[in-house]
Order: sequence, then structure tokens, then C-alpha cells
Amino acid sequence: MSNPNETMKALYSQRNETGDVTFIVGSESIRAHRCVLAAISPKYKAQFYDVQPVESEIHVKDVSAAAVNEFIQFFYLGKMVLTMENIEGVLNLAKQSLVDVIVTDCIDFLMAVVFVYNLCWAYRLAILYDIKKLKDHCEPQISANTKKVFASGDFINCDLDLLIHILKLDTMDCKETEVYDACIAWAKSKCRQEGIDSEDMKNLRANLDTAIKHIRFSSMTVEEFAKIHSEYDGFFTAEESNEIFQIIGKVKKIKTHQFNRNPRQRYISGGSARTRSMLRGYYSYY
Repeated sequence: MSNPNETMKALYSQRNETGDVTFIVGSESIRAHRCVLAAISPKYKAQFYDVQPVESEIHVKDVSAAAVNEFIQFFYLGKMVLTMENIEGVLNLAKQSLVDVIVTDCIDFLMAVVFVYNLCWAYRLAILYDIKKLKDHCEPQISANTKKVFASGDFINCDLDLLIHILKLDTMDCKETEVYDACIAWAKSKCRQEGIDSEDMKNLRANLDTAIKHIRFSSMTVEEFAKIHSEYDGFFTAEESNEIFQIIGKVKKIKTHQFNRNPRQRYISGGSARTRSMLRGYYSYY
């Protein structure tokens, strides 16, 4: 009796000759067997064996040929080599094809390679592919290492959606003025990428868009915001400036409601739980 593993290995090695479906990735063609793919992918089973099956060619966009090759290899051999370069492509394909076992392997890989310098990269994938386990892993690390995250290239080059997700975190290890400075640095970088004046307040504000609403001005002092207001003349509208000063001054009845009024907690490492709690309360108030 033949060994099933050897049979699959032989089928894998012969897929270029006997495969009946072709993945088109740019200028490359990668062949496979429909029955093998359909065996563990509900999506491919429906595609290949439904009443109106798809054609023999599948065009793959935004994924490298290397990622497609590793992805297909798993169907035959039950293993693949994940790298920082191919992980997003493999995860993308696994999510699309509804192969949970590959998704799980991808998540395990990501959890093992997340460090401070690539937190934004990993957090973006967690958000994009709705990976709660990875989000729950990244968010406390961003809170505990916010200054290092802000200094990373991945942060400066992140998109607006990721910036907003970071700004929505309720705890950070820096002052709120540093959060504001990081947003300005991000906006200036975007302006330079677009070839527009990075010192123009209108350009900075246009790039930050709704992200500005998630800066916790309630965690600043009047003096800190007054300094920002003076240095970035024209960045805020008169109505916005008025609301921010009222938020900082803890005015109870404010007509407009544009900004998040909840103070951001300051991440405190070390010390007793009681001390950390007291300090967080202190930083939340001032």
C-alpha cells in the first residue's frame, strides 16, 4: 500500500504537468490541482465544484508569487515557510480561501516576531485582517512603548486609519503634547511624500483629517495648549480652539462636541499596583 504522504509529495512535484488550475500572479503562472485545494478550502470547493465552476485561471492581485507558492505548498505537504516578506500575502490568501489552519499558523508566526520596532506593522495586520489575538498583543506594547513606536519608520509611514487606531488607545507612556508632536511629524512626512509644503497649516490639517479629534487635549494644561496654539497659528479653527480651552478648563456645558474629552492615562511601569493606580489618576487629571 502506498504512503499517503509520499503520494501527496509526488502530486506536488508533478503539479506543473498535471495541475488543472493556474494562479496568475503578475507575469508568473503557478499550477495546482483543484481537488487538493478544495479538500481543505470551502471557498475553492464552491469555486471549482459548484453549478457554475470558475475558469481554469485565477488572477491573484496584491500578493507575491513567493507567497502564493508557500500557500499552495501547504495544501499538499501540510507545511510552509513563513517570513516577514511573505506573511501578509499568505495570511491574505488564507483569509480569502477560509483555511483556518493556515490563518492560525500565520497568527502564531506574527505573535512570535512582534517587537517594538515593528509594532505598527503587526498592529496594521491585526486591524486589517481582524485578528483579535494579535490586537490584544500589540495594544499593551504600544501603550508601554509609545515614544519608541512614534520614532519608528513604520509609524511615520503608516496610513491614516492606523494612526487613528493608535490615537484611540486610552493609555500611553508619554505626555499628550508628545502625541500631538508625533501627529504633526506624521502629517509633515505625508506632505513631503505628496510634494506639498509641509509647513503649511492647511496641508498639515488636511492630512491629519479626523485624526486630530482623537488627541486628548483634556490631558494637557492650559499652558501646553496655549503654546501649541501659538506655534501652529491657523491649524485650529476659532470654534475648535474655544472648545479645547473649555475642555481643559473642565467647563461642564460645551455647545460643540468635536474632540474626545476623556483624559488619556499615562502608562506607568514598575512600582506597586496601588502606586501605579494613584499615578495614573494623577496623570489623567493633569
